[in-house]
Amino acid sequence: MSLTQPLPPKQAAAFIGCSVDQLRRLDRAGEIPSVNIGLGKIRQRRVYHLEDLQAFKQRRASSSRPPAPQHNQPASYQPRWA
Repeated sequence: MSLTQPLPPKQAAAFIGCSVDQLRRLDRAGEIPSVNIGLGKIRQRRVYHLEDLQAFKQRRASSSRPPAPQHNQPASYQPRWA
């Protein structure tokens, strides 16, 4: 049982480094558990426990993702909008 205060969505999203919309998508996908402290399904208010957010960050850090592709642009390349 956690003795820390649960975090509202804005603070939880900032803690894991994403937007509130992305946090909600992760919640709906079941990747991050939340607690509904609102009025049932009609008026939901979700909060997130710090331990769950830390566990999510650790899972993401330990997952092996391929590195992002590097674009091989010449050093003198300047986009038109720059």
